[in-house]
Amino acid sequence: AVQGTTATFTTNSSTAYDGTAIQNGGARLTIFNGSNTTSDTFADIHFKCHQTSTAEARIGMEMPSVNNSELFFITESSNNLGERLRITANGDIGVNQSSPHTISGYKGITINHATHGGFVQFQDDGTNTSRVVGGPNAIEINTQTSIPILFKTGGDNERLRIDTSGRLLTGNISET
Repeated sequence: AVQGTTATFTTNSSTAYDGTAIQNGGARLTIFNGSNTTSDTFADIHFKCHQTSTAEARIGMEMPSVNNSELFFITESSNNLGERLRITANGDIGVNQSSPHTISGYKGITINHATHGGFVQFQDDGTNTSRVVGGPNAIEINTQTSIPILFKTGGDNERLRIDTSGRLLTGNISET
């Protein structure tokens, strides 16, 4: 057990990280479930602020099948622990969804809320510019600043525009 406020792991390795291979070198903290090699097992890091606190959070790795791993993030809200984020073995991401939807050949993000749906917010230097909201009754695409909504094909070929006045422009687009 490490006591105190800081644990430091250091190395003198100059091995470059390439993002794909399991490498020797580099500072590493390994946490493993060494007695179980079957699927659907996990190892995690458990966070608590103090011994008497009930609030906690966890970051872990689950092995859904042999030689595959997924990362999960758990937080607590009003004494309810819940998985808030998962990155699957194939790279799909689930927000409040432990089994993100998969479409063959694509990487995706699944956002789940029990009653309202989910949204993606876009910002430019901290200013909200636009968002996509998916709910039980509609999908909403909107801008929060005075910018048009563009639809493009074939790279950068603009095919449709909804300008800031609400006009729908198609074909050879001109603002005038």
